[in-house]
Amino acid sequence: MNEDDLKAIVAKYQQKSFEFFNQNIVFEVQIERLSKKVAELEKELLKLSSAQESFSAETSTPKKRSTRGS
Repeated sequence: MNEDDLKAIVAKYQQKSFEFFNQNIVFEVQIERLSKKVAELEKELLKLSSAQESFSAETSTPKKRSTRGS
């Protein structure tokens, strides 16, 4: 390998390093955004689960029959 070959290799290495660095930043931002979305959805799921539990408890309690005017 001569000096020009080595320069080309170093230039390609720098280009690829820059591309991978930028990709890494984009992926980190996407991960952060999606992690926040997951946390929001988990909160909503807990809220809906507790609402469903309280609804189930209310509807499963037997109600007295009314004896109107018999």
